[in-house]
Parts: sequence; structure tokens; C-alpha cells
Amino acid sequence: MIENKLIEYVKKYSLTLDPHENNFDTVIYESVGDYMAYLMDKGIVPYSQLDALEDFLKEDAKDLLKKLTYGCQNLEEFQVNYFLRAK
Repeated sequence: MIENKLIEYVKKYSLTLDPHENNFDTVIYESVGDYMAYLMDKGIVPYSQLDALEDFLKEDAKDLLKKLTYGCQNLEEFQVNYFLRAK
């Protein structure tokens, strides 16, 4: 499903990026970039609307990331907590 892709990208990057070299802003940047590439590949979004879409998706990705990492101060803390819960 298309709407689930952004969630997948946010989760993927929040778990796989090196927390010592990246932060929440990098997660948003990478997630939105991949999601926009996915949408363009599918031909869903007209090129004239890409800038507006990018702004909207950044805000959406920030909201998703806040919900996913609730209570964590940084990416490293989130990853540690996530992997501890997974055990």
C-alpha cells in the first residue's frame, strides 16, 4: 500500500542509520527522498507538485518519527530501546 511506504522508510532509516553520524533530521531527509522517488517511479505525482509534496511529506515524516521514537532523546537511544524490546 502506498500510504504505508512512508512509514516503512521512516522505520527503516531510524533503525539502520548510524546514530553517531546521523540524527532525526537525516531520517526524515532519507525517508522523504526515498518515498518521493517511489511515487515518481509509479507516476503518481505530477512534477509540478513535487515541491509542495515534499514540504507536506517532511511534516508527515516528522509526525511519524515523533510517534515512533516517543520518549527517546536521540537516534541512538531509540535504537537501543527498540532492540532491547525485540529480544
